[in-house]
Amino acid sequence: MKPNWSDPAASEEFSTALRRWLGVRDPNSPRSVEHPAEARLLPRILAIGASTGGPQALAQVIQQLNLEQPPPIVIVNHIQEGFSRQLAEELDRASPLVVREARDGDALQSGVALLAPGGRHLEIVKDGRHRIAQLSKSPAVHSCRPSVDVLFESLVPTFGKLALAVILTGM
Repeated sequence: MKPNWSDPAASEEFSTALRRWLGVRDPNSPRSVEHPAEARLLPRILAIGASTGGPQALAQVIQQLNLEQPPPIVIVNHIQEGFSRQLAEELDRASPLVVREARDGDALQSGVALLAPGGRHLEIVKDGRHRIAQLSKSPAVHSCRPSVDVLFESLVPTFGKLALAVILTGM
């Protein structure tokens, strides 16, 4: 689903679909999970990938994530070194969540979105009972570092089917 961000109806449709995936059908109602079995299937992490033209789409999505108990959020935007900190600060101002540039060893937390720094891959790894951010300067993947492929691949052993991955593009 690729919404037209200039169309408010399309933007709302995307936001509604994302809330449904996260287990919240209506932002103005209390929890909407109808059966306890469904609660076990809610995502434990939201991973967002955005292309070079993705900051506008990313800002639209982040503004809409006003959830009671949001999962940890990790973001890779294909962006050059030196620009990711500013992007994280702009997203933080626009969002009800805390958004900041990821640091090596950051523990994942509900309500906190970690943005991969430009020039560094972001992976999620297990550290005992915790899941943490691991940054690396390993080779670029498909000419990108950070690469959304690296992030998404790291979610399989750490979260399996309890990860929700979203790809955005603003181009």
